[in-house]
Amino acid sequence: MPDAREYARRLVRGSSVVFLALIGSQLAALLLRMILARSFSEAEYGLFYSVFFFISFFGLFRELGLSSALAKFIPEFVVKKQYGRIRSSLKIVLGIQAVASALIVLCLTLFSNQLALSFFRTWAAVPLLQILSAWFFVMLFLNFLTVFQGLQRMTVYAALQFLRNFLVVVFAVIFIWFLGFGIEGVALAYLVELSVVVGLAYLLLRMMYPEIFLPSSSGGDLSGSLIRFAIPVFIGGIGGLVLSYMDTLMVQGFLGATDVGFYQVAYPTSHFLWYLPTALVTVLLPMVSEIWTKRGKKLLGKGLEILLKFSFLAILPAVIVFVAFPEIVINILFGPKYLPASATLQVLSLTAVPFTLFMILSYVMQGVGKPIVATKVVLTIAALNFFGNLLLIPTYRILGAAAATLLSYTFGAALLLASSREIIRLRAPFGSILKGLGGGILSFLLILWLKSIIELHPWVELFAVMIPGLVFYAAWLLFTKAIDREDLLLLAHVVPVPKRLLKVAQKIL
Repeated sequence: MPDAREYARRLVRGSSVVFLALIGSQLAALLLRMILARSFSEAEYGLFYSVFFFISFFGLFRELGLSSALAKFIPEFVVKKQYGRIRSSLKIVLGIQAVASALIVLCLTLFSNQLALSFFRTWAAVPLLQILSAWFFVMLFLNFLTVFQGLQRMTVYAALQFLRNFLVVVFAVIFIWFLGFGIEGVALAYLVELSVVVGLAYLLLRMMYPEIFLPSSSGGDLSGSLIRFAIPVFIGGIGGLVLSYMDTLMVQGFLGATDVGFYQVAYPTSHFLWYLPTALVTVLLPMVSEIWTKRGKKLLGKGLEILLKFSFLAILPAVIVFVAFPEIVINILFGPKYLPASATLQVLSLTAVPFTLFMILSYVMQGVGKPIVATKVVLTIAALNFFGNLLLIPTYRILGAAAATLLSYTFGAALLLASSREIIRLRAPFGSILKGLGGGILSFLLILWLKSIIELHPWVELFAVMIPGLVFYAAWLLFTKAIDREDLLLLAHVVPVPKRLLKVAQKIL
């Protein structure tokens, strides 16, 4: 079995590729939102994302936890050289999801008029509901991308994910600006890009892994294994739906489409910070499954301790930037009319810290075959999020929705840390986390003080203030030994750190 450093190299290499693709995807998604924000009114912008999130809400009832099961079991099949079972698993997953998707799409299509009038309060929602229902059905074929994830072919997986968001922008520009479709053109862009990407993914899979498509028997035991794993993932996914979509839907229900527009400026912008943990867990899930299959419990515990520490310390500087300069970010990306979303962006940016720990630990539980643990935690914090929204949105509006999300993920991270200590004997790096948190707070206060005494052009001020703040944060980590010599040696082995910089850091330690 490869040693810890080899797994660390694979994790860093794979997650770096996925991270870059996710950042590229987010930039494309933000570009799309900028185009829409400047092409349509706040109400039209909010209406599209209200319908989009409403349709996406049913994604769990299409996937039924089976896509996660596919990503979990494929590495086991590869270790045991059972390639035919990959094809059998894919057929089972696609068959079940096709039936579920067809039922959901039928209901959405039949009741589109009633939904448009009763929930969205406008007939303009009808064509959006119909087009995005077709998009919803085609989504089931994204399991071809899940196969690449399970095979740990992260370059292909990441490239296809980036292509999705890039093509949405291209087709949206064509349909809106050149063909004059209006807001319906955005829905058409999503449908066309998805069809192109899943077709390409299928062709690549057949070319690169023809052995997967050789005839084989699926086996009842295989269906049972997939379903047993999928059930707790599906149940937990209900809580995940609440966490992902309930904010937007409850803002729509309490406040209306205009406030959804403001929230959908802050929410996706803050998600720049969520892509570090998302990239990590995309690679981590199949890797944990492989290590657990090879009985590497001790290796997993130690590796997870290091991963949590570095992830926490790495996400803090990015959070500081978003919390310190929300107005600049929103004004540049969306324009001054969306500045009321600034405070909401700050709160959602803070959520990235507990979300990072939550995501890593949740996917580790799935990787070791304990999805029920993550399910219980997700359901608990989903209930907390729902009641938090119920209490806070009427009084604090979209800021209340953001606060409910922050509290929910903080509680969830604490619960998963406690569970991980029991299941995989995780030694949580609380010392380094507390030191990093202290350094982050002091760095933020330094940045606020510099902002108060420096008056320059916003972009010049951003760099003039952030550089000293981040240098202070890095120095704090070294002087307090939140990062020690062993950590630096591991970094030097798995990341191309400049030798001079490494020597300076070692001297400080």
